[in-house]
Amino acid sequence: MSRIFLVMLTVFSTTFAAKSINFEKEMATLAGSITANITPESKGTSVLLLPLNDKRAPGFGPLVEQYLTIPLINQGKVSLVDRSNIKTILDETELQALMGNPIEAGKLSSAKYMLTGTVSAGFDSMYVVMLKLISTETSKIIGAASLEIPSCELEKRVKRN
Repeated sequence: MSRIFLVMLTVFSTTFAAKSINFEKEMATLAGSITANITPESKGTSVLLLPLNDKRAPGFGPLVEQYLTIPLINQGKVSLVDRSNIKTILDETELQALMGNPIEAGKLSSAKYMLTGTVSAGFDSMYVVMLKLISTETSKIIGAASLEIPSCELEKRVKRN
């Protein structure tokens, strides 16, 4: 009886153990997938990175955004407009104007695309990141990608930050 229990426990723990991933590599793959439809002649196209909806996985949206930003920029296809810093930039624009060095504020967010998505709790100790790249001119979704991430991968990074 105890042998059967031990075999069942081993099978259960092997089957449902969280898989290990290379988090940074998976984020780079996700970045490549989401921008796959951006043509080479559009190199440097502006993308507005919107905050990811993380209501079903509180606190993980900003973390995924941070880890996604690096490969998005490093792949060289897009330039990112970071909405979280626009207020700081506008404040600097006003300050520069007062000092006689005007900066054109209109150049801040002329993004051709918006990147949006969700981070939510999935099954089997996994989180799911789903992203959409949307044209600001047509509202058409031009790219979409998803990734399942073991909860331990996100949780250990939250503790570090």
